Amino acid sequence: MIYTTLTKKFFGLSLLGDFQDLERLYNVIHHCADCYAEDSSAKNHLHYFAYEIRHARQGDREQKIIASFNGDKNIYYSTSFALPYYILFVNLMQNSFAKERRLWQTASIWDLTSDLQETASKSGSLDFIQAVDYWAFNTLLNQPRLIPGVDITSAVRDKDYLTIMADYAVYKFKSISAKQRLQKLGQIMNYMHPYSDDHKNAIEDMRYLGISVAEKAHLEFEMLDIRQW
Repeated sequence: MIYTTLTKKFFGLSLLGDFQDLERLYNVIHHCADCYAEDSSAKNHLHYFAYEIRHARQGDREQKIIASFNGDKNIYYSTSFALPYYILFVNLMQNSFAKERRLWQTASIWDLTSDLQETASKSGSLDFIQAVDYWAFNTLLNQPRLIPGVDITSAVRDKDYLTIMADYAVYKFKSISAKQRLQKLGQIMNYMHPYSDDHKNAIEDMRYLGISVAEKAHLEFEMLDIRQW
């Protein structure tokens, strides 16, 4: 069973699961990624998610020994994600339009979503809960999906600058004090929302700083040391 825990300073989430859990999740992520246009940022973001899950499954990240209720000890593999990135991953998986989604695949996506909601609930932060409840099901991201019978050849551009806006969100998130992070999460996530004032202000801020806001461009910044998460 996959589950997540908040990091000590609320910058990210640690995801844990055994080998089979992560193998199943890895396959479901790729299934969701295949439902987005080849040139879309959504597909690239999900490929990065799958990349980290694969390396965790291979034992390249963290490992923990966890005892079950009957005393058996199991190896759980773990990897961590910045909180805005992780919420975006869940959003993109929830809103992928699968052409041939199997029941177990849908169940895996819902398990990931419900676990995120439970983690938010356990945090006691109303702002975190509201951000998760909204973003887990928000479909307003303008990412082209592979819809049977619909021609999307003219809709493969990253019109919402999702890549650089996600980077900007994490960049701003890391500058917030640990005590304020969950409280500010809603505003941070709004940087990625194409119809919000926060999104427009973020673009203006980057352009004022001389940062080129272009399709599929990345914002280069130094990530926090994992010990500061």
